[in-house]
Amino acid sequence: MDSVTVTIASRFSGPPNSANGGYACGITAGFIDGPAEITLRLPPPLDTPMRLIRSGDDGVELRRGEDLVATGKPVEVAVGRMSTPSFDEASLSASRTFDESLHPLPDCFVCGPHREVGDGLRIHPGPLDPDDREWKGVVAAAWIPDANLADESGVVRSEFVWAA
Repeated sequence: MDSVTVTIASRFSGPPNSANGGYACGITAGFIDGPAEITLRLPPPLDTPMRLIRSGDDGVELRRGEDLVATGKPVEVAVGRMSTPSFDEASLSASRTFDESLHPLPDCFVCGPHREVGDGLRIHPGPLDPDDREWKGVVAAAWIPDANLADESGVVRSEFVWAA
């Protein structure tokens, strides 16, 4: 691939007039072999054709016209061991999310409470500690991906994992 055209549909919105950043990064990372680091340079536009171009060292650039929207490059990833909540603990944490009337991005593809089941990811994290009223600690949410997010083999596509 020297260059391909990528268009992010309005379904995958984040902030107003922008794609969800994690989703846009996941689309960009999909053109890099192995682990990747993606850096957004501009809010990714919706319903706008962009070019994904190979750059040096197996990297990629996502461009809208001459504007650089994102850059990506392969990286080595070292992940330390983390304690993780159980599914039940994460579900309980999500029940402590803030009131949806206070949500700053109610239509966000990932966390928007106005998204219908099967349309958005509907990930609504809350504090793991029920006494953490200021959200200064760990937050968690359980997520059961909708079947429409999977590839033909039934595995959730990577751009949705990046978004989550």
